[in-house]
Amino acid sequence: MDEDVKSRLVGRGVGERLSEGTVEIPEVGTIRVRGLNRLAARKVQEASGINQDHLILRWGVTDPELTDAEVDDWMRTAGAGEIEKVTTAIYHLSGMGGEDPIREAYKSS
Repeated sequence: MDEDVKSRLVGRGVGERLSEGTVEIPEVGTIRVRGLNRLAARKVQEASGINQDHLILRWGVTDPELTDAEVDDWMRTAGAGEIEKVTTAIYHLSGMGGEDPIREAYKSS
C-alpha cells in the first residue's frame, strides 16, 4: 500500500474527514453538527432507546459543545421534533440516513 494513502487514511485527527453542517432551531439559533465516525455510530446502534439520542447529540453537536448534563437538560426542555431534526441531520451526515434534512431546509426557505 502506498504510504501516502495510508497516512491519509489513518493519520488525521478525529473528525477531520467527517461531513459537517448547520441546523436552524427556531427561537434558539443555528447549531453546528457533524457526522459520526464509525466507532461512534456503532456505539449508538448498540445503545437502546433514549440513550441513542443522547449519544448522537453528545457526539454530533460541535457548536456549542455540550456536556452530558447539558444534553440531558436539552432533551428535557425541547420538543420531540426539535431533537428529531438535529439527530436526523447527524444521521445523514454520518451516511446513515436517507433524506437530507439540511438540503431540504434550504429548498423550503
